[in-house]
Amino acid sequence: MSYGTQPSLFDPPASRRTDPQTSAIGADQIRTSQSILRTRMYEAFLHGPKTAEEAGAFCREVYGEHSASSYRKRSGELEKRGLIRKARKVRCSVTGGMAYQLEVIT
Repeated sequence: MSYGTQPSLFDPPASRRTDPQTSAIGADQIRTSQSILRTRMYEAFLHGPKTAEEAGAFCREVYGEHSASSYRKRSGELEKRGLIRKARKVRCSVTGGMAYQLEVIT
């Protein structure tokens, strides 16, 4: 399952035409990496509502590779794309603070 792998016409270009080819390759790699992180975060929310921190910790534990905060940052992107939404405020099991649980929009 892949979400958001295709940039929209409204996304700013990741590199300029005048940039060296290596910049364009690097930008493509970052875009692909972020897409993978978004997909994994979305799959974490499919297991039930979680805070962004909890989902990030879940992904870190299951997939490794990246830090929990790298995963957590993708939750805002999923929310902006209309794939998840805020559900209710709860005490986060990772931070101990109050935070919104996020859930998949069905």
